Amino acid sequence: MTRSFDKLNFFYATTGSFQRLQKMHAVASSVDDPMLRFNTSVYTGNVEERVRTLVEAGQLPLAYMSARAHNLTDMIEHLEQELTESADYDQLQVFDETEKYLAKSKALLPLRPISLQD
Repeated sequence: MTRSFDKLNFFYATTGSFQRLQKMHAVASSVDDPMLRFNTSVYTGNVEERVRTLVEAGQLPLAYMSARAHNLTDMIEHLEQELTESADYDQLQVFDETEKYLAKSKALLPLRPISLQD
């Protein structure tokens, strides 16, 4: 079933149906599929949701890097605190790697649709 959602999600993104992509986000949340939520947030350009999904999936370093690349200051502070308090991650390595790649990072923008339906 999730496979069909992924295909439908991609179809809506390529045809430019932004309203249907927003509905897919609600479906992804109700189905509790983090990958579908992440993909929908990429297609819609919703960076905050992308970072939240990464945090919920346990990908704190990647969420921190994404938040820093998009300059989400409130989320950066929260994630720095989480990384500092967590014994699972080497916070200095995460911070160093983030600084290393931050100069080369670019904002991830949504796809340009092939045709617009909305």
